[in-house]
Amino acid sequence: ALLFLALGLGWLRLQDSSSTSLGRIGIWESAVKVWAMDPLFGVGPGAFDGDYHLVKIPRASGVNRYLMDAQVAHNEFLELLVAFGLVGFGFGGWVLWKVWKGAGVRRPALAGLGAASLFDFCFHNPMIALEGAGLAAVSKPRKTALSWGGALLAAGLSVGLFGSALGARALEGRYEAQVAQGRFPEALRCLEYAERVNAWDGRVTLQRADYLERLYLATKDPAWAGEADEAYARALDLEKSDGQLRFKDAERLTRRLSLGPLPALVEAADRAWREARRAMPFNALIRYEEGLFRISLKDGDGALADFQKAVELEPYYAAAWANLGFLLRKKGRKAEARSDFQRALEVYGQWKDARRIAPLERQLVDLTPATVKLLRQEVAR
Repeated sequence: ALLFLALGLGWLRLQDSSSTSLGRIGIWESAVKVWAMDPLFGVGPGAFDGDYHLVKIPRASGVNRYLMDAQVAHNEFLELLVAFGLVGFGFGGWVLWKVWKGAGVRRPALAGLGAASLFDFCFHNPMIALEGAGLAAVSKPRKTALSWGGALLAAGLSVGLFGSALGARALEGRYEAQVAQGRFPEALRCLEYAERVNAWDGRVTLQRADYLERLYLATKDPAWAGEADEAYARALDLEKSDGQLRFKDAERLTRRLSLGPLPALVEAADRAWREARRAMPFNALIRYEEGLFRISLKDGDGALADFQKAVELEPYYAAAWANLGFLLRKKGRKAEARSDFQRALEVYGQWKDARRIAPLERQLVDLTPATVKLLRQEVAR
């Protein structure tokens, strides 16, 4: 009964997909493609979140084609295969077999949990993972004497596994309090201590990098710029497959150009945009923002290529159609420009009153009132 209940719930999950999260079958297909990158040893735990953007398949309907995201494979067995390859999958299968042999009366519950794991990331939930560990325990518990050594070992493991994260979280709370009081040097020290305590958490490093970048923009002191660059480089090194982080880095370096378009700054920003594009080749938002970057450099041809790629990836990208039209009109290609202006207005008119679309999709189809007025004037000419 538990097995059929889990399979029924899994079928319902297959029918559930939001506008920016592809259905389970599409995610599984992408997971197989990610696994194919390193079939023997896998791409590593947590890497699917980033590598998914290299192989994602487009949606067949809806507002967007490629904006959906998937942080996990939504299938624990596929997740194991993707992260650790055939070697890890084989070891995991051996462990599951040993657990099954000793489960006894708990086998129906384990079967139900296993069936649910075919459709979702059950064991990524700590509560379910603990329940699974309890079900996997031996059926006939043995009475054992209390052991101080065992207690110390358990305490040491708990501190080692969770102490650094808890310590970093407490220091982040102190950082926010120091910022609220205007004690900026003390705030920076809190972030530095948090990074030392939890050195392998890219989020902590990124938080310090963002703070250093704000200090640079506020003071124009190049020393802060150098420290911010080092912190961002470390965050990118910790999260090598995180395309969103590379997108954020490109936007950061582009903002620096407002202080003066020095050749070294332009080169750094240009390199960052190329890296973001490689990390997320199907993301039209990156191509659109890179197009604006090219316009600021008066690189009309580069901006034109970016906007053309943006509308190729996302045909309902109204602002990209509008900018593409303005660039074509500047080149004297008036008929093509007018067609693009009409397309931008069509997209906006079709989706402007839609209610059940995600914020990212709203970003695609929305236009400012001033832009709408200007486009209507262009089309009426």
